[in-house]
Amino acid sequence: MRVHERLRSETAAKTAWAGILKFTTVFPSMARVQGGLEVHQLHCDGEPLQFVDVSGEEIGTIAVPAGSFTALGIFLYVKPPAGKNGMDCHLEYSSLLPMVSRGRVTSSSGAWNGFCLVPGDRVRFDGTVLAAGGELLLTTGVAAPMGPDQQLAFRLLAGDAPVWEHRPRVGPELETVFHRIRVPDCPSGELCLTVEGGPGVGLILDPMAIPERSLPLPAHRERPRPDIVLFLADTLRADALEPWGGDWDIAPNINAFLAESACFVRAWTPASWTLPAHASMFSGLYPYQHGVTYDRRSLPVECVTVAELLSAGGYRTAAVTESSYVSARYGLDQGFEAFEEGPIGRLDVTLERVRRALERDDGRPLFLFVQTYRAHTPYRVSPQTVVRLKRVFGSDPAPQHLDFENLNNRAVAGDDKEGDERSAACRLLEQLYLGGVADLDRGFGELIRILDEIDLHKPTVIFASDHGEAFAEHGLLRHGNSVFEEVSRIPIGIRGAGLDAGRRPLGASLLDLSPTICDIAGIAPDLRWEGSSLLSLVEDRPIYSFSCSPPPDPPWANYALMEGPWKLLGRMPLTGETFDVPDRLYDLRRDPGEQMPSVPGPVRFRKHETRMRALLRPQVAVEELHLTAAEKAALRALGYADSPEK
Repeated sequence: MRVHERLRSETAAKTAWAGILKFTTVFPSMARVQGGLEVHQLHCDGEPLQFVDVSGEEIGTIAVPAGSFTALGIFLYVKPPAGKNGMDCHLEYSSLLPMVSRGRVTSSSGAWNGFCLVPGDRVRFDGTVLAAGGELLLTTGVAAPMGPDQQLAFRLLAGDAPVWEHRPRVGPELETVFHRIRVPDCPSGELCLTVEGGPGVGLILDPMAIPERSLPLPAHRERPRPDIVLFLADTLRADALEPWGGDWDIAPNINAFLAESACFVRAWTPASWTLPAHASMFSGLYPYQHGVTYDRRSLPVECVTVAELLSAGGYRTAAVTESSYVSARYGLDQGFEAFEEGPIGRLDVTLERVRRALERDDGRPLFLFVQTYRAHTPYRVSPQTVVRLKRVFGSDPAPQHLDFENLNNRAVAGDDKEGDERSAACRLLEQLYLGGVADLDRGFGELIRILDEIDLHKPTVIFASDHGEAFAEHGLLRHGNSVFEEVSRIPIGIRGAGLDAGRRPLGASLLDLSPTICDIAGIAPDLRWEGSSLLSLVEDRPIYSFSCSPPPDPPWANYALMEGPWKLLGRMPLTGETFDVPDRLYDLRRDPGEQMPSVPGPVRFRKHETRMRALLRPQVAVEELHLTAAEKAALRALGYADSPEK
């Protein structure tokens, strides 16, 4: 697919090299495609320029002839023909993009493969590869406000004849619309996407051209690989569910799903708060290995994510999340062709977006990630759930007992003192939390019904949480501030993939999901990943969990090490050679609530010292972030201060 762009003088910058201008391309990643003139073409007032294949280090040291250019990163370096200054020329650049190497469009609503068009821009491609009866799949949106009389129009032209048009409705939020366009007969062989009207910026998101021979397969024809859906219930305690001692009626849909699944009852998170837990789940590395240990860092591009491997292996990769930490801003969109972010805690909106993602079937197997904060602070419960769970809330609960702010203030105010007042507030907070879990459960039941309606191919559905929640079992509230069981133990259930239903006693980690998903898809995992496929787990192994405190806290890692029935708690310096011996040891068979610690002997810990050193050693260069005031305010609305969830 050859994409054309008219270079604008306002994007040009002079360089330190005589006569060479640097242009920023409108289409991200166009200039990253490898190749010479067969890939990159640039015309100056209709005259073709010569492509020079040089590296970034060479460009300032060799004699670049006039009338030549090169492509580096997202930039074009141009030395205009003799007698032209480049600022007044008409420069048209084109790049031959394979469909898997398109640009990237990001916004506050997510990130997609795709590109931006301003009125007058055109994207041309060879229609002969589709032939009549093929399909063009794409999503449109508008990224800049327009007046009522300045509406944009997206058009598809076959030659010069318009064959499709869409006029988007513009509002305060980015609204995207999916289109499935049947390609007509095109005698000229050229199809063209264009934007007209405006002013404004049109978005072409996640475009895909499908020849007729590879349209979605009929129901009687099987795809070679299964569809995979991963549902992540943020902040869900394992013991809110029946396999871990919870009340079946609190979450009947999730409990029924787990009863039909391989249920890993001894599973822990690698990190006890959202961002590092998700970064580890996707990258296969422990938190201190990938470096995302506090909320001023994003997942480094050096990390290889499960979505990247599946996308390269032929899967359609899509994500529907509720933003905040689970966002493109933090690099978690790596490998997802479409990564859509919605309002926090609005599971109804999330499910509607899931429906739209599922309707975009293009014949490839699907990997879909769905995440919700429905059980997260601020806890809230629907009126219908209050009525259904009378034995939890009573027949006529007092309004203040359903008021999160009131209960939270009472619990936090009592942080430094024990007593009936704080205990009562924490108990009522937990009831309110369980009401939110019940509403989460209703949404999960709806998701299962949606998946059944779509009739996915041999689907494997994975259910998991990223961490739990504390209600002063050890004097602490929330999560991210300890690795006790209430925050580190998580549920994992896998339905499908040839696994028999039943409870699995071997230790598991959220880190294991990436190699497990690759195993299901028949794709080799990245060799740097720490986890193991849960499909072939045959023996127990140590599992590690960290709380990940940010600077300026002391430079040590608070950790838990689970081995068989034993759980060791301690801390280890991130620098230097001195390692602390764990200060608490629990036998989870006899003391699942971690109320009776003993002091571990040094021998039990020393055998893990080399392994622990490796888990604390960075594997990639960290990537720092600067949060805006609006982003900090959004995190505070979720209950977080300017440091991670403590």
